[in-house]
This record gives sequence, C-alpha cells and structure tokens, in this order.
Amino acid sequence: MRDIDLVNALRCISSEDGPTGDCKKCPFYKTVTLPEDLAAKVGAWEWSACDVDAVGFAAADRIANQNTNILALQLEIEKLRGQVPRRMPLPIVPEEGM
Repeated sequence: MRDIDLVNALRCISSEDGPTGDCKKCPFYKTVTLPEDLAAKVGAWEWSACDVDAVGFAAADRIANQNTNILALQLEIEKLRGQVPRRMPLPIVPEEGM
C-alpha cells in the first residue's frame, strides 16, 4: 500500500462529514455478510464498511517501520562520516609588510 492511500484513509475516518472519497477504491473498504436475524431487520444481506481498526494498525505499523528505517539510516550516516578524512585548516600566514 502506498503512503498516500494510508494518509487518505486516516483523513477519511477522521472527517466529521463522513467519507471523503470513493470508499470502494480504498484498501480498507470491506463488505460483511450479515447474520440472518440482522439481515432481516435491515433488509440487506451485506453491509459495506470501513475497517477502521485496520487503518489504525496499518498506520502504527508504517510509523514503526519508518522509525526503524530512519534509525538505520542515521547509523549508516554516522558510519560514513567516520570514513571521510577530516580537512585540516590551512595555517594563517601573516602578510608581508605587517
């Protein structure tokens, strides 16, 4: 899943006005088959919904994964910095006539 899909899903489930896009295109869209007694009450056998819990877990997993990657990159940067020779400053030579 792309980051933008997750960001859009987080924004959508947080919107006071309800869905912000086409739910059927969202990776968290699901259709649930209702139990017979409930289906009779609502007049439908299937119910479409957003798997809100999955959105939260996916976001938490993505953040944790990115933090792990950031730490690994920071360690690699420090390792590479240790391999770069340090430049010595040039000595200050007084100008003639001073």
